[in-house]
Amino acid sequence: MDRRARRSEGAKRAIEGRQRSQGLNRSRRNRKRLSYISGIVAIVVLAVSARLIFSGPDVGESVAILGGVHNTPYNYNTMPPTSGNHTTNPAPYGFSVTALRPETVVHNMEHGAVVIWFDPTDLDLVDDVKQLTDMLGQRCLLATPYADMKESVAVTAWGRILRVDGFDEEHIREFVDAYRGKLGPEAGNCLVE
Repeated sequence: MDRRARRSEGAKRAIEGRQRSQGLNRSRRNRKRLSYISGIVAIVVLAVSARLIFSGPDVGESVAILGGVHNTPYNYNTMPPTSGNHTTNPAPYGFSVTALRPETVVHNMEHGAVVIWFDPTDLDLVDDVKQLTDMLGQRCLLATPYADMKESVAVTAWGRILRVDGFDEEHIREFVDAYRGKLGPEAGNCLVE
């Protein structure tokens, strides 16, 4: 082989080597890109999963939270109330046959309690609420008659309300499970009272 042929052969090998190298580099870049995209997707999936797991269900509707102090006036943005000023002493937990004062019950919600408000004129409903309250236990839970509402039952926690026509045990239980002991400026206090 003469010099020209050797140079041409060497140039050809150099070009082939560069092409192989570029192909390998391209392949490495594609793998890096794929790895980077997979990592981002994994992070997004984990973040969404964590939010769903740790935030709990979004039961009922969210209500603007009013500041809550032990003082009057007792003005509320929902009826029955979900937050706001309240009395200095909370109500006893459990089922009550007599209507509890809303400003007293708001103190319980400040501590993390859930309240089931019910129409006292529907005796079957009263029995259903009593049975459910007994089943769920009194810890951080109150049930009280409340005549001044449009629906048959309302379930409240600090800043949340679930309005129900008739007795909907499944949704009431879901609300209680989601928020009992968890909402309110002093949430969790009802667990130790």
